[in-house]
Amino acid sequence: MQGKPPRYTIAQTEQELQVIDTQTREVQIAHKTKNESRGIKTEKGYRYFTQKDIDAAVLRKELKEIPPKKKKNTK
Repeated sequence: MQGKPPRYTIAQTEQELQVIDTQTREVQIAHKTKNESRGIKTEKGYRYFTQKDIDAAVLRKELKEIPPKKKKNTK
């Protein structure tokens, strides 16, 4: 995936959504909101994660786990 690495890493467990701040290493449990998104409290207010954000985090994790192919020497 292109772009800047995300500030928050999302880990889905069976019962909850763990959100890890990559700058402070703080781990929080995201709580469901009325509109089915998830939210955590931050220093400046609240940060909400939609299902699209969660799906992108899962995809990002899967892509990161793929081993890089070894380059072949053509000489």
